[in-house]
Amino acid sequence: MSSLQAYKFVLISVFLCLQGLALAQSSRWAYPGGDSQDDFATGLVRSPNHGYVACINGGATEDISFSVVKLDSIGNLVWFIEIDKDSGIEFPNQIIRDQIGSGYIITGSANISSNPWLIHIDEDGNIISTSEIWSDLTPGFSGIGARTASINDSNYVVATYQADNFDLYFTTIETDALGFTSTLSFPGDALSSSFAITDISDTPTETEFVIAGNSFDIAEQPFIYIINKDGDSLNYIPFAIDSVVVLAIDTTSDGGLVATGANYDSTRLFFTYFNTLTGIITEFDTLYPSTGLRIIGQDIIELSDGIFGILAVEIHPFGKRSSFIRIDASGNIIDENIILLDAGNIALTQLVKDNDVSLAASGSITTGVTEKLNEFLIIRSDSMKSPLCVYDCVWPGDADNNGFIEMNDLLFIGAGNNETGFTRTDSEPLEFIAHLSDEWLDDFPTGLNYKYTDCNGDGIINVVDTTALQLNYNLSHNIFSLRESGGGDYPLWLNTAGLIIHEGYNEIPVMLGTEDIPVDNIYGFEFSVSYSHPYIIDSTSVKIQFNDSWLGDAELHLLQLDNNFPLTYNIDAGVTRKDHNNSSGYGEVARMSFVVEDNIAGISLSDSVVIFSIEGASGITNTLEPVSLSASTYSIAIPVENLTKNEGIKIFPNPVSGNIIKIVGAENSLLNANWKLT
Repeated sequence: MSSLQAYKFVLISVFLCLQGLALAQSSRWAYPGGDSQDDFATGLVRSPNHGYVACINGGATEDISFSVVKLDSIGNLVWFIEIDKDSGIEFPNQIIRDQIGSGYIITGSANISSNPWLIHIDEDGNIISTSEIWSDLTPGFSGIGARTASINDSNYVVATYQADNFDLYFTTIETDALGFTSTLSFPGDALSSSFAITDISDTPTETEFVIAGNSFDIAEQPFIYIINKDGDSLNYIPFAIDSVVVLAIDTTSDGGLVATGANYDSTRLFFTYFNTLTGIITEFDTLYPSTGLRIIGQDIIELSDGIFGILAVEIHPFGKRSSFIRIDASGNIIDENIILLDAGNIALTQLVKDNDVSLAASGSITTGVTEKLNEFLIIRSDSMKSPLCVYDCVWPGDADNNGFIEMNDLLFIGAGNNETGFTRTDSEPLEFIAHLSDEWLDDFPTGLNYKYTDCNGDGIINVVDTTALQLNYNLSHNIFSLRESGGGDYPLWLNTAGLIIHEGYNEIPVMLGTEDIPVDNIYGFEFSVSYSHPYIIDSTSVKIQFNDSWLGDAELHLLQLDNNFPLTYNIDAGVTRKDHNNSSGYGEVARMSFVVEDNIAGISLSDSVVIFSIEGASGITNTLEPVSLSASTYSIAIPVENLTKNEGIKIFPNPVSGNIIKIVGAENSLLNANWKLT
């Protein structure tokens, strides 16, 4: 690497989670990883040998936020690298196969999202070249919004937009050195004063490329551009409806286009199939229309002629989950399957087709509740079935849970003979995949839980378990354990359903518990809320007030306190009863209030985002027994009341990871930031 390339390249052989040394023979698997507080996979692509390469926001080294991981076809780690440009913050957006040469092109951002940045790596994870010189010459461009596609035998195109004038830009990049060649721009004024680019795709004819995004003016308008590979033509396809956000597109084998995303308040998916220049749009709910539910279509691919797959994420007060939906060209749902339903809070955002029966997806899984801990997650399905388990899983035949099915497992079956516990409920108890199982009440003297030795999942350890040992003998698997075990029993969350934010005074209800998870006996609790980059709100105005609720009468039963720190942008709050009696129930317990400024027209791009985030929370009973609270599993965006671009405020229309709310200024807003849930 030349002196101009200040990248740090690290090859890590043992990565983060406990790994089995042997190969895993299961074709249906899950691979989690990460060592920072909030790791997630932002891009996924298939490798030539049917493995997978993913770009990761996060890494194993402090202060490095850009890494790449390669897995083989059966879920084993091939290599892991970290990439570091300088002292700034780098963020990976997308990874594609190098269709011209070999290796992979990663599109991301440098200098805290203001500069687009490309890295070319080979199949072994070595950096071939970078766009460092070009990137440093493009300050003020949207790095987070950058997307890349191949356009001819020697060039790629990078689609982005300029933050000052909101024009769309398409820059031709040479693959040999990833050097800047030429730039085409299309003024945003023809459509709107601001753009968000959310996806890019090659076409089957390889003569054009397609970008999808959203323009924002008085009304929100999704769009698709079809651009000639030589850059001398531009076709604009508006959607038939507005008030939807397009997040993903795919080209079809018949030359059409499909798109998905969500409506403006993220309560419904939408699906679009363009068989001509006019799209036919079908909106549909999921099978889970519970109160406060938010859902968004994250990715879409063509499975076969006229059949498409949508990867969706659903968010509700007590968790998030991902689902795979099959749909036909008329918008009819064929089926919907929750991915890893009981394995944790999972947000998968990228979908890759391997063959006619196998798919892979990537995103994140929440592993901690008392503090925000996300690990990246890559899964592979087989025969349209997803994995069942991620952490602390049972593998039929591995009675001693050491990653190998061998004769030593027979000894553990004998040592645990006639022990009983919980049965597994899956329909394929002997299949060599990771099975989800509740912990049994007792352990071996070594500390190993008896659940691992119940190889067939019938709730008793006996001679029948040797069937799994014989069936899967000599196979092996990876072992993954939670970095932080346990979890909050009762969700503490911000209720934004139907909420409209406006200039001046605003309130957000603070909720404890839900109808499905009511709180049983609590005496008091405390929590903190942080709010970064408070240039839209008056940071001195933030307050939390506990009112009459199921906790008790505010005057008669409660003691409360809030302490705002406007210079460090966080507020602490606590409440306790004072009569020595516990309370039980669910619903609103407090209001968080703040004032939205009316002088934000001139704020800069980087200062236009406000994030409220509930952080660690704890509770007690009247005997000082701890009450576990979950404060990191819900997020939602808030619509704004009848504001045009000149009135200063716009918002992100989709849920984002963590207990976070984002509000942005429209005139100079960061409209491309994290359109995909991560």
